[in-house]
Amino acid sequence: MNRTVRKRTQSGRKAAGAAKLAWASERNVMVGADLANLIRDGFGEREDGEDRFDAITGLCGMIDVADGRRAEAPDGLWTSDPCEGWILGQIDTAV
Repeated sequence: MNRTVRKRTQSGRKAAGAAKLAWASERNVMVGADLANLIRDGFGEREDGEDRFDAITGLCGMIDVADGRRAEAPDGLWTSDPCEGWILGQIDTAV
């Protein structure tokens, strides 16, 4: 299965939206109506939609780490394998 998300386009972010909403539902994470609409819309057409997408994706990872569903990324990951937007729980990018 291809798990690549094309987050630089609204259509790519829209395609990932259903998985994000399913993730929230499975974990009983409350998503307000405005945020759910943004997720379904792919965070809009503007370029900064990618930043909003990244923020929500990072938040999902942090919630999973805080709830003990996934481990934090190992210490030193950001120094040995630098990548933009590194955040807790980034190792599994399914969300």
